[in-house]
Amino acid sequence: MTDTTATHRNAGTSRTPGSRLFASVPVLFLVPASLGIFLIAGPLLGLFLNIPWSQLGSIFTPQVLGAANLSLSTAAASTLICGLLGAPLALVLSKVLNRSRLHRFGSVLYAIIYTPVILSPVVSGLGLLFFWGRKGMIGTYLYQAGISIPFTSNAVIIAQVFVALPFFVATAVTTLQAIPREYEEIALVEGAKPAESHLQSAPAPRRARPRHRLPALLRPRARRIRRNRHLRRQRARQKPKPYPSPST
Repeated sequence: MTDTTATHRNAGTSRTPGSRLFASVPVLFLVPASLGIFLIAGPLLGLFLNIPWSQLGSIFTPQVLGAANLSLSTAAASTLICGLLGAPLALVLSKVLNRSRLHRFGSVLYAIIYTPVILSPVVSGLGLLFFWGRKGMIGTYLYQAGISIPFTSNAVIIAQVFVALPFFVATAVTTLQAIPREYEEIALVEGAKPAESHLQSAPAPRRARPRHRLPALLRPRARRIRRNRHLRRQRARQKPKPYPSPST
C-alpha cells in the first residue's frame, strides 16, 4: 500500500508545469485558439499601422469633434438605460419567471429578447422606423404631441439600446443563474429583504456584511471572501471527535 501510494505521488509530482496547464484542455487546441486571435488582432494591427500619425493633428476638426461628442454622449446614455432596464429584466427572467408556472413561456420571451442580435442592420433599422417613425405605431402619436424621434440623437440612443440590451440581459441572466438558490434563502432567513437578497453575500453573518452593498455582478471577489470566512467559522465551531484510547 505504501509503495503504491508513493508511486502515485511521484507520478503526480513528476509532471511539468506545462502538462499541468493542459490537464483538462488538449494541447492541440492551441492551433485554433491562435488562429482565432490572429483573425481578430490582424485587422486591428493593419488599421493601427495605416493610421497617418504625422497628420493626426489635422483630423481634429470641429466636425470630427462634434461627431465624437455625439458618439460618446449617446453611448453613455444607452449604457445607463441598458443598466436601468436590463438588470431588473434579468432578475425577473432568472429569479421569477423560471420558478413560476409560466416558465414554459420563458423560451418564447428569451427568443423575443435575443432577436435583435441576429437581425441585420437594415432589418433592425426598418423595424425601428416602423415603430418610432413619424408614421410608425408609436411615432405617430409622439409626432402629434410634438415629439420627433427620427434623425435626432434620441433615435441613436434608441437604436443602441435595441442592439445592446440583449447582450446585457444575456450576460446578467447567466451570472444570476450561476448563484445558488441556497444563498438567497439564507439571506432571507437572516432578515434580508427580498430586494437585498440579490445584492449581497448571503452566507455571511449579518454583522459581517458591509454597509455599502453592491450587486453580485460587481462584487464577486468580496462574496467569495465572506463565504469562505463563514465556512471557516462553522468548521471552527465543530469539535473534533476524540480518538479511542488504545487498549493496554
